[in-house]
Amino acid sequence: MGLVRWSRFSIVSVSQIFRGIVPEARSYQAFFENGFADLGIHAVFTFVANAHNTSPVSASTFYLDETETQFSINVANDSQDVFLYFTSPAYSWVGVGFGQKMEDSLMLVMYPSENGDNVTVSPRIGSKNAEPTFAPGVELDVLPGTTVNDSMLALKAVCHNCRAFFDVNSTEQPMMYAFGHATRLYSNSRSADLKRHIRYGHFEMDMVGATGSGAIPEKSNVMKGVELQGEMVRDHDRVNLAHAIIGCIALFIIWPLNVLIAGFFKNIRIHIGVTVVIMSFLVVAYALGISTSSQFNRVSPSPSPPTPNTNNHTSPRTTKPPTKSSPF
Repeated sequence: MGLVRWSRFSIVSVSQIFRGIVPEARSYQAFFENGFADLGIHAVFTFVANAHNTSPVSASTFYLDETETQFSINVANDSQDVFLYFTSPAYSWVGVGFGQKMEDSLMLVMYPSENGDNVTVSPRIGSKNAEPTFAPGVELDVLPGTTVNDSMLALKAVCHNCRAFFDVNSTEQPMMYAFGHATRLYSNSRSADLKRHIRYGHFEMDMVGATGSGAIPEKSNVMKGVELQGEMVRDHDRVNLAHAIIGCIALFIIWPLNVLIAGFFKNIRIHIGVTVVIMSFLVVAYALGISTSSQFNRVSPSPSPPTPNTNNHTSPRTTKPPTKSSPF
């Protein structure tokens, strides 16, 4: 009973102290009451602000299950920037282009750096069915988070003048993608030589749905705002294959036979006839070689790429969409 009375006395005494016995007690009481109220309001505002900051970034996403390739784009509505998230297995190179055909289209090509521990991204402009040419006028900045992880290339970047190459008001912007051969390309040069693609395809992307506050799109394995246009196509470089086969037949089969025929039959007419056949094969092989060599910049340099038109950020192309063709 004594402990209970002492406890009650202590509680009442403390209450009286804070209510009037000590002059400063009321200010302390007001401080505790108002202070906790302010902390509560601050916590609510902090929660709302964090919820706003963690809202999903507006973006359209192309995702290819077969290769786990993701290309996401965010068109900033508070600046002229375009934010990109691009990830794919480390083939020799991987590229995405804005348009239905290569000619005059912007292509973003990435491949492993020289040491294989980072990503080299190369903005290029296409020229018909030839190797795309590096475009130094495209202002593309690589952002933190760009890396190579478990043989996957991961690119985070912002482009300051890419809008000149696509229509930000389009819900069906033509796009294309392509993969290089499995042999990797390791280079820090943004103008490194590219071998012809082995697979390619087309899709359409919603640029209106990708418009919002500027930020890097999130990693995703779900297609959003994208419609595939047919299946991925395996490319066959038949001209180069024909060049190799015809040249080998002429040099390693017909030529030795011609020597044997001349030695055993000793018939000049047969020898001349077979020689004419060999020369015909070689002429065809050389012609095919010249034709296929025009695809590469190291043999037949492409003209300088056009400078992006930074004054046009809405609809840079008003012509009728061309027929789909093989990219890169």
